[in-house]
Amino acid sequence: MSWPGLVLPVGHRLGPLHGLDGSGPVPGVVRRGDAAELLDPAEAAVWDLARPRPDDPLPGDAALLEQRVARARLEPEHVDRLLARDLLVRVRPEDPAVVPVSARVRARALGSCAGSRADALVFGVPGGAGLTVSAADAEVWLAAVYAADLWSAAAVLRAFQDPDRTTVATAAERAGPLARLWSVVPRFLAAGCGHLDVGEPAAR
Repeated sequence: MSWPGLVLPVGHRLGPLHGLDGSGPVPGVVRRGDAAELLDPAEAAVWDLARPRPDDPLPGDAALLEQRVARARLEPEHVDRLLARDLLVRVRPEDPAVVPVSARVRARALGSCAGSRADALVFGVPGGAGLTVSAADAEVWLAAVYAADLWSAAAVLRAFQDPDRTTVATAAERAGPLARLWSVVPRFLAAGCGHLDVGEPAAR
């Protein structure tokens, strides 16, 4: 089985929820939008394996997740179940399907800009190591966080390139910024600067 492209977790992982029926804590809980999604132990393990790590050569690499799932002796269908529940998102930035996916996916910040030095900015949460990025990458992340979704963020980035433009960027004009979003955002996720969420598709 081959999983090209990116697979990234959706939602923010919470600690175990303790039920009132005496049955003990639910091991896996992810906040997605306004809902708390309950995961069985295998789903929780796969969701955690999908979280990009700072030392990953390509944060969010689907092939790397495939290897981790195999090493953990988990079944690939757990990935499919999480994809079907919108708790994982799968995307190939060069595929036309990136447009409808991007129109549903949004980035949520968990930290803020913690400082700057020379031509770089540092993002992160209090007590964390922080992620040092260029001003250009910071611009991409902030567009992702403040726009309604990544498709809209691509239009924002395109507008930054041509501030005198008076019309919304076309799909073709958003292609480059969209690919850049999908290359930069996973690095911020890997550093713990935020998470992905999903919503209703935006108008295209």
